[in-house]
Amino acid sequence: MEIPDNFHVLMTQGGASQQFSAVPLNLTSHGDTVNFLISGKWSQAAAAEAAKFNEVKVVNEPDALLSPESWKIDKDAKFFSFCQNESIDGISFDQER
Repeated sequence: MEIPDNFHVLMTQGGASQQFSAVPLNLTSHGDTVNFLISGKWSQAAAAEAAKFNEVKVVNEPDALLSPESWKIDKDAKFFSFCQNESIDGISFDQER
């Protein structure tokens, strides 16, 4: 590959799951508040990873998943996260708002 000697190659596991920590590590400071909509396995995993670095506020009750007017979003949070397509649980957000 003719990689110069002054460069190093790092091979890591990747995929979408790697973003569970990359997003909070790059967009927040330690201890910041972040919002998560929990809709299934992937959003639960993302929130659990973010909780290692931030204060995670879950914005919804399980029975109010599709009622955005009932979500308790912290306006001071650094970001709002939700999984557009929870492929394991069969939940998909496809409506426009």
